[in-house]
Amino acid sequence: LVSKFTIGAWIPAVVIPIIMVALKRVNRHYEKVADSLRCTPKWKPPARTHTAVVLVAGVHRGSLMALDYARRLHPEHLLAVSIAPDEEAEASLREQWRQYGLTLPLEVVEAPYRDLVPPVLAFLDELDARNGEDHVTTVIVPEFVVSHWWEQVFHNQNALALKARLLFRPRTVVTSVPFHVGIDDIPEPGSKPPAKRGRSRAQVEGQRRDPALDGAVGAAAAEAVEAAERAAERAAADQ
Repeated sequence: LVSKFTIGAWIPAVVIPIIMVALKRVNRHYEKVADSLRCTPKWKPPARTHTAVVLVAGVHRGSLMALDYARRLHPEHLLAVSIAPDEEAEASLREQWRQYGLTLPLEVVEAPYRDLVPPVLAFLDELDARNGEDHVTTVIVPEFVVSHWWEQVFHNQNALALKARLLFRPRTVVTSVPFHVGIDDIPEPGSKPPAKRGRSRAQVEGQRRDPALDGAVGAAAAEAVEAAERAAERAAADQ
């Protein structure tokens, strides 16, 4: 028995208790979550005020769709927030805000770095301190979805990092408003549809063709045919 224990019989004696303890802790975790979710018919959700915060980097179709979606939520407070690296970027955004006739309050947070997460979290902390605990904040993130899955790797990386951090933030709801490129591109009233970039070879050759040149080429071809016929007749007569 001792020899078998030394050559490997001790492994089940150690591993099986560890597995049993791990399974008991997993079961305890599920019971804890179930107790937290369990309620009686008399339970009511707490009444909380609602503020919607729309993150914008500029004025475009995606951000305008997100602003329209936020208005339809009918929150008590609605504002747009942008992260600007400097005063020039802030002035440019406010000028776009004025040109598009947007009346929604716009708050600009200056952050010299490209990381979007820390300044947004700091702004939300300040907003929570201003509104109190009986308050819920919905963060609306405009995102655009491209046609191919591999193109998505080049976009929305800051949005993904922000949503991952906000997931563990209490009294915070995160909503993504997708703009599907190629599907949500609704032409503006009175605008012409965009011309196709690709053209067939026949179209290109047809555009480059000159009528006068076509006539000259046709006449030369006819003369060549007549000369060939005369040469064939002379060769037949010589035979």
